Amino acid sequence: MLLSGLALLLVAGGSIVLLVPRIQPGQLPDVDVTVIHDRAMSLSGLRGRPLFVTFWSTTCVVCMRERPLLAKLYRELGPSRLEIIAVAMSYDVPTRVADLKEREGIPFPVVLDIDARVERAFGGIVATPTSFLFAPDGALVYRETGASDIEELRQAILQLLAGTSGANHGS
Repeated sequence: MLLSGLALLLVAGGSIVLLVPRIQPGQLPDVDVTVIHDRAMSLSGLRGRPLFVTFWSTTCVVCMRERPLLAKLYRELGPSRLEIIAVAMSYDVPTRVADLKEREGIPFPVVLDIDARVERAFGGIVATPTSFLFAPDGALVYRETGASDIEELRQAILQLLAGTSGANHGS
């Protein structure tokens, strides 16, 4: 059994295999993240409100089209306790991510995941964007690889804010 935050190296037949903790089925991983400008925060500390986590890259065309839609959603529902966290992929250049956040005025926290620790905590991210919506209790209610349907996402968030979780969605 692996404990949260630990990794195990196995050497088998000359290969090294890294086993890392993954997202528990349907639950928000307990992982600390570093927001641009070196502010640390824990995702589990955001329980109590809907949380949308999106993995993205500055080189992802779909991500760049989706970003202003998420900013608009955040400006609309953030005051109602929605939190959005954008996790820049480990291969993205940190200065490029920070420059984009400042230049575009991204209103929600942007996380630098230089060591891919957050990616691993979410089970490994293979494509961008990959997004997750968690209910206030940390239960996963939405997962999407590729562009999110912003109106569907908005409706799911409104249900969470109203205190009803609706049906799980996944792709």
